[in-house]
Order: sequence, then C-alpha cells, then structure tokens
Amino acid sequence: MKRATVIAVLFLSNYLYASYQDIERIESEDFRNIIGVLAARESRSDLHLLAKESNLLVYNIHHTSTVDLLNQSLRDVYILRQESGKIKWKRVKQAPMPDIIYDYSFLKNKKRSVRKQAQLLKRRLRRQGIPFVNHPSLVTKVSSKRSFAAAMHQEGLNHPETKDFSPKNLAYLLNKFGRVFIKPNYGSGGKGIMIVEKGVTSYKLTVNLPKEAELFKDGIYEPISDVSTYMRVRFEDLDTIEMFDLIQTIIDLYFDQYHHDYTVQQGISGICLRGKSFDLRVTTQRDGSNEIKVTGAFLRVGGNISQGGYFAPISLISELVGEDAENLLQSAFQLALAAHSSLEEPSHGKTFAELGCDIVFDQEGKAFIIETNAKPGYINIFDQHERQLFGADHATIVKQLRAMDDTRNRTLLDYSLYLKAS
Repeated sequence: MKRATVIAVLFLSNYLYASYQDIERIESEDFRNIIGVLAARESRSDLHLLAKESNLLVYNIHHTSTVDLLNQSLRDVYILRQESGKIKWKRVKQAPMPDIIYDYSFLKNKKRSVRKQAQLLKRRLRRQGIPFVNHPSLVTKVSSKRSFAAAMHQEGLNHPETKDFSPKNLAYLLNKFGRVFIKPNYGSGGKGIMIVEKGVTSYKLTVNLPKEAELFKDGIYEPISDVSTYMRVRFEDLDTIEMFDLIQTIIDLYFDQYHHDYTVQQGISGICLRGKSFDLRVTTQRDGSNEIKVTGAFLRVGGNISQGGYFAPISLISELVGEDAENLLQSAFQLALAAHSSLEEPSHGKTFAELGCDIVFDQEGKAFIIETNAKPGYINIFDQHERQLFGADHATIVKQLRAMDDTRNRTLLDYSLYLKAS
C-alpha cells in the first residue's frame, strides 16, 4: 500500500482543544496520493479550503499535539471540515506522520511554558527526519534585526546602518543622519519603535503608545485611526539627557517584554504618498521549479497595519514618479530577490519557502530593504482593517490582495511538492 504523503504547517495556538468534537483517527489508506498542508487555525483556513479543492489533506499541529512513535503518527491534530455548508474545526485523535512541516507558528507573545512545549515538539518532529519548509536557523536569522543587518551589509545590499542601542551609538547615528529609529531587536508589528530627530539645539521623539498611556504631561497626543488601539505621542524640545531618560522610561513602562534588547538604525527620509510615509511589502517565494520569484506586492501607507496603517495598491506609486514607477518597482523587486537568495544556504538544505520583504525609497528613489518576515501575514488576517482603506476602492484592493493570497498558497504548495519529490 502506497504511503500517504502529508505536508504539515506547524501551528501553535492558545485555543482550548477540548471544545472541538473528536474524530477518532485518520488512516493512511484513506489518503493515497494526497498531500496535506498544515496551516494556522482559523486564520489559515484558506490553505485548508485550497487543499480540499486540490484533493489534499490539511491538518494543524497544536503545541499540545504529541508524537506517537509506536504508530508513527501524530495525536491530537486539527482539520477543517465542511458540513451542511458550514465550516467546522475537528480534533483528530490520530493522524499519519507528516512528510513536510511548514512552521507558521507565532510564539513571541505566548507564555514561556507554551514556547518550551512547542520547541520540544519541533525537536521531536525533526528527530523523525521530517524537513521543515522554512529552515529554523534561517527564521532566527531574519527575526533578529541585528543578524539581518549584518547579513545585508555583508552582501552589499541597501540596508540602513544599524548598531546596538547605546548612548554612544545613538549619538553617532544622530550626528551622521539626523534621524534614527530605535527598535526592539526581536520586535514585530511595529511595537516598541521610537523615532528620534535631531534639531539645531534639541531633539524630537515620536512613539506609538497604548491609548490608555497618558502619563506624560509634556507629550503631544494624536489619534492614529478609529480602529487602532495605539496613539501617536510626540515629545519636542528635549535636551540630550531628557531624550535618553525618556527613551529608557518608555521601554521600562511599555516595552519591557523585549528585555531591553534594542538596536538603533539610520532613519531613511523616504518619499511620501498623499502626505503619509509608506513602505512596499514584496513577497518572494520558491516555486515548483525551485526558482525564487516575486508573487505579490502592495503598499502599507502610514505604518504597520496593526499600528493604524492601511493597504494600498502599488499602482499609486505612479502618483509620485509618473512614468518612472515601473523602474522604481523593479529595483525593489530585484532587491527583495537578492535578499532572499543571500539569506539562504542551499548547499546545506537551508531555504525559505516565502519571505515578506519590507522596502522603502529615499528621496532620490533608491530602494532600501528594512527587514524581512519569514511568516508574513495573509490578507484574511487583516480583514477587520478593511475600513482603513480610505482614499481607495476598498473592494478592489481587498480583491487584489486575496488574489495574491491565492497565488502565494498555490506557490507554497508547488514548492512543497518539489521538496517531497527531490
């Protein structure tokens, strides 16, 4: 009997799995010649549904799932079922062992005990010789802003100058560039980022803080958007000591989860769109031929989506540069592809299935890659932000972004099939 082929996306969640109705087990013989792709629970139901259309199996591995060595299977995994026109999640007591694991887990904000349990499960799966679509060591490489900066500079790719956060390095970069970003080394979602600008005799500091954080009487508070839980706070006319003390106070009060592991980075004075700063998110992926290609791109205007920014189509760049828009975009795409390639170690089997590359343009139109994300978000995660798409056709933009999701999912599946066959 031909062994079933299962590709899994490792997903970790704090859902109570006891609330799901059990299915006794999935037998290998039920899924001949079927490839399953694991995805994050509700947020990645798109992968489950696509797999079903393609006659493939999908199941989610939770941090409470266990490896059954005796039966060469996994216990307590989750599948998406369609019953009577409704989508329901089911807990499977036993399922065949996966051949490929796509790790799409998010552990940064989980309890330490959950992270440890998840890491232990990953090690047990790797001991079975199951390859991960995104190699774990590469994920670590891009999640650290310090490591990523070193990799980009080593390859000579355009990336802002980045140093460890300290009074000396802050002063050095401010004197050199006049504007810097202070970022948590392992931060995400734009949280904990501060902007410092040097004036003639004083400094200005800007940071997004939770709306309830109105503790600074000298701060100028500005709303970001109706749906954002953050408020932009600006401090002006600071001397050197006031500036550094304020930075430390903000870190201690609101961003201590990053354990004071911060970097300071050259601030790119980028071109603006409709009066707002923007960056370009470029998705690069390996396809079924093992080639790296661009599979999607869109603008994020006004900052990270979770911090009040909004999506916009790349066609709006033509408002800024007219006929040069295509050249501007192509330079960004080439930079993203070069970054993807330079981060990998193909000779050791270390590759990325996909990367989300964040790129900005300086006043001369030169592209700089700011960071990459090994687990970039999908539009269905951000559906609740549709109403932030002011100044554009909401329905058209969401349709475009969902089409990109579909392309990304199909490309991910094609690459997984390539890995299985190679």
